[in-house]
Amino acid sequence: MPETLKILMLEDNATDAELVERLLKKEKLDFEFSLAMNKDTFLRALDRFCPTVILADNSLPQFNAKEALEIVNGRSRHIPFILVTGSVSEEFAANIIKLGADDYILKDRLIRLPAAIDAAVKQQRVEMEKWEAQEESRKFSERVQTLSKATKDAIWDWDLLTDQVWWNESFYTLLGYDPELPVPGVYEWTKHLHADDRDKVIGRLRDIRKNLTHSWEDEFRFRLADGNYGTMLGRAYVLRDDSGTPVRAIGAFVDLSEQKRLLKEMEVLSLIAKETGNAVIIFDKGSWHTTWVNEGFTRHTGYTAQDMRGGNPSILLKGPGTDPRVFDELVSRIADSKPYTGDILIYTKSGEPRWHYVSGQPIYDDHKEARKYFIISTDVSERRRMEEERLTAKIEQQKEVTRAILQTQERERNQLGRELHDNINQILASVYLKLGFYLENPEARLPLIESCRQSLKHAIQEARNLSHQMVMPSFSEKDLRDELSMLIENYSYRKIVRLQTASLEEEKISDTLKETLFRIVQEQLSNIHKHANAEKIFIRLHSNPESVTLFIKDNGVGFDIHQNRKGIGITNIFNRVQSYNGTTDLISSPGRGCTLVVKIPLPR
Repeated sequence: MPETLKILMLEDNATDAELVERLLKKEKLDFEFSLAMNKDTFLRALDRFCPTVILADNSLPQFNAKEALEIVNGRSRHIPFILVTGSVSEEFAANIIKLGADDYILKDRLIRLPAAIDAAVKQQRVEMEKWEAQEESRKFSERVQTLSKATKDAIWDWDLLTDQVWWNESFYTLLGYDPELPVPGVYEWTKHLHADDRDKVIGRLRDIRKNLTHSWEDEFRFRLADGNYGTMLGRAYVLRDDSGTPVRAIGAFVDLSEQKRLLKEMEVLSLIAKETGNAVIIFDKGSWHTTWVNEGFTRHTGYTAQDMRGGNPSILLKGPGTDPRVFDELVSRIADSKPYTGDILIYTKSGEPRWHYVSGQPIYDDHKEARKYFIISTDVSERRRMEEERLTAKIEQQKEVTRAILQTQERERNQLGRELHDNINQILASVYLKLGFYLENPEARLPLIESCRQSLKHAIQEARNLSHQMVMPSFSEKDLRDELSMLIENYSYRKIVRLQTASLEEEKISDTLKETLFRIVQEQLSNIHKHANAEKIFIRLHSNPESVTLFIKDNGVGFDIHQNRKGIGITNIFNRVQSYNGTTDLISSPGRGCTLVVKIPLPR
C-alpha cells in the first residue's frame, strides 16, 4: 500500500491492542496507530486523527462495536470498519456485516488481519472512485440543466445507442411543441427545415450515426413556431466510447435571425452613413478610441479615417472656444449610455471653428451592453450666424424703440413747455397786466374784470386740453368710446371728425390694449393737425373674436411714403402695434390724403 494508513483501534484491552500493532508492523505495513479505549476517546479520534481504517472490539464497557459502526455510518464519507473480537456468533457477524462492516476477524486468527485491511481499503477506494464519478456526473447534469435554462439556444442530446433524445426548454419553444407531451424523435425537428436545406442537414445526421464525422457546424433555414423561417446555426459534437464507436451526439441551435436582421440594417445604415452629407463617427464608449468615420465627417472636419482611427474625438475636435459645460454634459451622457442632442462648437483640422448640431446614441451588443457610441452631426454654423444676426438686429431694434420713446418723452415735454409758455403763460401774463392797470385805474372796473374772467376761462380750457393730451385715461373705470369722443372734442377741428364705434365690443379688449389704441388715435390726430391740412377725418374702430381693427382716414395733402422718412409719431405707432404682434398699413400719396389701418390679434 503506497500511502500511510491511519489505523484507529477501539479496544479496552491494551495487551490485545499491542498484539495487533506488533502483527501489522511485522507485515511491514506503513501505518500510524491510535488506540481508543472508550466512547469519548473514540469520538475525539474520529475528528482529530481522521482514521483510514477502524478496528473495533465487539464489547466495551458501556460501548460496543455496533454503536461505533452506527456513528461511523453517520459520517459523510464511509470509513472501512473491521470487527476484531474474541468470539462472536454467526448471527451477530452477519448482522454487523449487513450494517456496513467490511469484515470481522477473530483474535485467535489475527494472521488474516493484514489481508482484510488491504481488501477493505481497496474496496473503499473503488467505492470512493465510483461515488466521485457519480457525483461528478450528477454535478455535470445539474450544470447542463442550469445552462440549458439560462441560454436561449436550443440544446439537444442524442443517445446513438437507444435513439432517445433530450431537448431543453428552448428547443420546445423553438419548435412550438408542448413539453408535457412525449419527447419527439430525433428526426422530428427535421420536418421544420426549409426544403432547400433539408437534405444537407439530414446528411450530416447520417454521417454522425455512421461515424463519418466527429463534429458538425452549418447554417440552415428553420420554420419557427410562428410559421416564419429563421436562420439557425447548428453545431454538434460526437462522443465515442473507448473503442471509437459513437455513443452520443450533443448539439445546439443558435437563432441567427435577429443577428441577420441587424446585419442587414447595419448594411443599409452603413450605406446611408456613407452617402449622407452629415458627419458620422463611431467610437468605443470606454476608451473613446475612434473605430469608424464616414466621408461626410472628413468633408466637415478635414480629418480622414486614417487620422481618426484609434484617436480620441474629444481631444481632436475640442478647441479654445468650446464651452466646457456643454462638453462635460456630452461626456456625461456618453458615460451613462444615454442619448444626447445639442449644439457644440468644434474645430476642424485646419483650426477653423464650426458649429455642429450633434445627435448621439449608444450602440448595444448582443448582451445588451453599451460598448460603442455613434454621433451624427450637421454643420449649423450658417444657422447660428443668422441667429446671432437676428439677435443683434433685435437688440438694435429694442435700442431704437428705447430711443424713440425717449425722443417722444422729450417732444412731449417740449410741447408741454411751449403750450405753457406760448399760450397759457401769455394768457396769465395778460391777466396780470390787466389787473395791474385796474389797480392804477379803478374806475374802469367792470369791462376790465370781465376781460380777465374770459382770459382765465380760456387758460383753464387750454390747461384741460393739455391735460387730456398728456394724461392717459383710466380704462378700468372709463369707456374707450367716451374717451375718444372727449379727445376729438379737444381738437379745434372737431367738427370735421367722424367717429364710428358701433361694431366695437369693448368687454373683449384688455385695458392695456385700449390705452394703446387711444394713444395711436391721439398720435395720428396730432400728425393730421400738424401736417395734413385736412377737411374731413374718418375714424372707425371694429372688433371680432379674433382681432380689433383701427381705421383712420383723412383727405389732407398726403405724402410720398417711399421718399419721406417715418417721423417719430409714425414710428411710435408702428412700435406700439408690433409689441402686440399686430400689423400696420400706411397708405398715402401727394394730394390724396392718408389712410392708417392697424390690426391687432386678440387672445383666444
